[in-house]
Amino acid sequence: MGQVESCCGKRGQPGDAPTMPSRPISVLGNQYVTFQPEQPESFLLRRGVWGTASYEVQDVAGNPWFRLEGKDSQWTGQKKLLLNTGIHHATVERSGATFWHIYVANERRVTIRLEVEGEKQIFLIFLHEAPYPSRTSPETDSAPPAMIVSGNVTGCSYSFVEHDAVRRVIARVDRALVDKYAPGTIDAADKFVVAIGAWVDVALILTAVVVIEAAAQETKDASKAGLETGRSSMADSTRTDGRWSSSLDTVPIQLPQPDVGPKKDPAGLSKVPPLWGKGKTPRNGVQV
Repeated sequence: MGQVESCCGKRGQPGDAPTMPSRPISVLGNQYVTFQPEQPESFLLRRGVWGTASYEVQDVAGNPWFRLEGKDSQWTGQKKLLLNTGIHHATVERSGATFWHIYVANERRVTIRLEVEGEKQIFLIFLHEAPYPSRTSPETDSAPPAMIVSGNVTGCSYSFVEHDAVRRVIARVDRALVDKYAPGTIDAADKFVVAIGAWVDVALILTAVVVIEAAAQETKDASKAGLETGRSSMADSTRTDGRWSSSLDTVPIQLPQPDVGPKKDPAGLSKVPPLWGKGKTPRNGVQV
């Protein structure tokens, strides 16, 4: 494989940098796109992304990788993950007070479960395998989790740890790294860095971080309001057709789709997205 040039020289990693997983992780990939760069990657995120209608996810060098879309997500319980080409790739859906699922098409690829022990929040991440559960499948977290998220989630200082005997740290979230990677950042107090090890699914980690940050903030707000820890005013809501019954958005979110005829493909949807071909990333755009 060819050597991939770093972008803007900003490839430095923290002292306890995330390591490679026991085996490559690309649970959200498909026949068109993969999300496991051969080198570590670092991203700059901010708080409150779950409640934002549209947010562009960029690495520390300012290159766009994804866009998260979803109006009133705090009520609908849904967020869409778009590639930087504008193509909708995955959907995050909340299921009850402590479960979130990530779907590619109708395949449930990931389950995130929140456990609350006193004032401590622990997030378990389950990676499903083919044949994947569907949207109508019951909760499927009986197998051991692939990774555990531990640390100070409300303070944006925690790690993604493989759930095995070695316990490798494959990704890390840290507010203290903002000044190192992006000095002079506006509103730096509301931002944090997500450092991800090589061969780890960046789409999975970044989406999970958005979910974790939202859940942690919700628990913190509920605690301040004197509500039961780990629950919100939506905790007992029921879902119908994949939506919260208390949703304020009565019209399903629809992204505009090009009119592609049977013999024409003006948007190039039948081709591999140009910045997401195998071995290419938005950071460098270099074929390896």
